[in-house]
Amino acid sequence: MGGAHVIAALEQTAGQGRLGRTWQSPPGGLYFTCVLPAAGSSHLATVSLPVGLALCETIERLAALEPDLLRIKWPNDVHARGGKLAGILCEIVRFEGCDHLLVGVGVNIIAAPPLSADLAAGFAAPPICLADLTTSSISPNDLLQPLAGAALTGLEQHLRAGLTEPTLRVIEARLRGRGCRLDLAIPPDRQLSGELLGLTADGRLQIRHQDGEISVPGGAEIARIHDNWLP
Repeated sequence: MGGAHVIAALEQTAGQGRLGRTWQSPPGGLYFTCVLPAAGSSHLATVSLPVGLALCETIERLAALEPDLLRIKWPNDVHARGGKLAGILCEIVRFEGCDHLLVGVGVNIIAAPPLSADLAAGFAAPPICLADLTTSSISPNDLLQPLAGAALTGLEQHLRAGLTEPTLRVIEARLRGRGCRLDLAIPPDRQLSGELLGLTADGRLQIRHQDGEISVPGGAEIARIHDNWLP
């Protein structure tokens, strides 16, 4: 398979999320996967960040949302008003003798999925859909081409050049929880809390901890953001 491809659906019955979680994909959302050759790129670890930025900017423009309403919840979600609007999952799959990057995107458009077990236990942001944020009438089909196109453009640029300084600063400005305290879970069983300062040059979280400023390992997960939105 050569070049870039997009596979789209309006419902998924066996979706997969980060760390093996079930990804709820009911009707009322838009779900697509970008497939690109991955050989030769050294920037695969941070591909979710430019995709998140592309989603934020494109959805705000098409739905006439207020600027910067959508926020990037590191490393792979898009939030609005404390709720999860979109999720991104990146993985490398080898087929036809070549490595391919698969970037799956799910956006809640006119409906949000039901509460998950994680949410019921208080560990996840509540789902929110685009219809909760705008009075504009927008269907999943309306957003497929512009969102997939923006995601592909961001991915192709990132695979060539990585996180450039201008792009990094724009992503950093959209981080949910910047300037607030984060509770982090670091595998296998370490807990860490600190104030979110921004991003390092390689896309990791930079926090102010009681022992000073530190860079958070890439496998970490944000357990809680202590901002104006809960959880």
